[in-house]
Amino acid sequence: MSDTNTDRPADEHYNAPLRPHEFDGIREFDNKLPQWWLWTFFGAIIFSFFYWFHYEVLHTGPGQLQAYEMEIEKAEKIRDELIASSMDLTDDGLIKLSQDPEVVARGRGVFASTCIACHKADGSGSIGPYLTDNSWLHGGKPTQIFTVIDKGITGTQMQAWGPPFGPKRVADVTAFLITIKGTNVAGGKAAEGTPESGN
Repeated sequence: MSDTNTDRPADEHYNAPLRPHEFDGIREFDNKLPQWWLWTFFGAIIFSFFYWFHYEVLHTGPGQLQAYEMEIEKAEKIRDELIASSMDLTDDGLIKLSQDPEVVARGRGVFASTCIACHKADGSGSIGPYLTDNSWLHGGKPTQIFTVIDKGITGTQMQAWGPPFGPKRVADVTAFLITIKGTNVAGGKAAEGTPESGN
C-alpha cells in the first residue's frame, strides 16, 4: 500500500507504521504478512527439505526421472499386451510372423542381447540347449517354443522372460528361433530331447 500524503498519520486508515523511505513523494506502509501466509511459506520450506532428503539423499522413493521411466515402462507393457491380444499366437500365426523380416530382425536383436550367454549367438548351445536342430526338450512347435520363453522351465536356468519382455517381444524371439530351427549349425551341442516326427 502507498500514501501520497506524507503528513497524514500512519494509522489513520491502517494499523501499520509508515516505512522510512520515500520515493517521488510516495510513502509505503509497513504491513505485516498474514500469519496463515507465513505458516504456509515456512511449511513449504520444511516440506521441501524432507522431500529432498527422502528422494535425493536416502533414495527411499523414485526420483522424477525414475518415476517417468516407470510410467513409460508401464505404458509400453500395456501397449505390448494390446498388440499381443490382437496377434495370432497359434502355430500358424507364429510361423507367419517368422516370415516377416522386420519381426525376425527384432527377435534376433533381443536374442543377441539376452540369450547368447546360454545359447551362443548362432544358437549352437552352451549352458542352454542347441537350438538349430530338430530335437527339442520341451517341444518344437511354435506355440511350445513361445511358452518356454514366456514361462521358463522350473528347476533350470531358463527363466520366464514373459514379464520383462512382454508377449510381443516373446513372439519376436519365437519367430527368430523358427527361422534358425533345422539349420543344424556346425559345432553345436549334442542333440537333446525328442526329435520331431518326420525329421
